[in-house]
Amino acid sequence: MKKKENISDYWRTLFIQKWQRNHRKNFANELQEVQTVISNIDAQKVKNKVSKEKTMQGKMLYSPRGLNKAFKAEFDRRNWKKEKIYCDYQDYNYYASDFAPYVPSGRQRPHREMDFLKNRVGVEV
Repeated sequence: MKKKENISDYWRTLFIQKWQRNHRKNFANELQEVQTVISNIDAQKVKNKVSKEKTMQGKMLYSPRGLNKAFKAEFDRRNWKKEKIYCDYQDYNYYASDFAPYVPSGRQRPHREMDFLKNRVGVEV
């Protein structure tokens, strides 16, 4: 049986190193959960998209939708939630007093959206 393939060990390592330097003691539980989620993703299960590109015709690729679904299932199981935070630009001192962000009519006001959020820790997939 083939060993389970993980999503980018390189990026996981960089992420963990940055966390360990900056937030390990404050967010140890969240870091452990993120590591567990990444480890639990079986990349082979979502390597089911056939490339139609001329240079990679027929090559099997990771399905972005499949990866997102797998991450969502793992994070949901651990009570991580998607959250939208609206940006109130007038609250920041470094903007000019007459600054007004451009918002086309009929659209939502500016916001940030995190794929997964728990205890002030966000994860973007």
